[in-house]
Amino acid sequence: MTEPRVSVSHARARRGAAARSRIGDWIDAQQPAVPASFRARLQAEGPASPAGFAAAATEALAAMRHPGGPAPEGDREAAFSLLAADAYLTYACLLALREDDAPAALEEIAATAARQWPPAAPPPAGRRSPGPAPKRAS
Repeated sequence: MTEPRVSVSHARARRGAAARSRIGDWIDAQQPAVPASFRARLQAEGPASPAGFAAAATEALAAMRHPGGPAPEGDREAAFSLLAADAYLTYACLLALREDDAPAALEEIAATAARQWPPAAPPPAGRRSPGPAPKRAS
């Protein structure tokens, strides 16, 4: 059985409802529901819009960083923050696909992410960053 086609006016109404809702309300309205154990980690506030979810992804990614550099390997909290960032970015793209100009909306999400997300932290003191080896004196 094929899904019924959604009229343009219905699609616009649905987008308008999403734009008026908040991130948490929008997540709670999705089916299937987000597992409660993970939903507890998705606490961002803001509008349920591509830009709102992209900002939430940026905040979640920033939360996984520890002072002085990235989280140590095996840090479960950092892993959950990364999963939250992924979920928010996925939701941003899902909403962007509902825009009249979906390709432009997706490009804007990617450009925003590239501009806003922090660059890699410098290596801890005493460690060099990977790069070209120093030239040896002959």
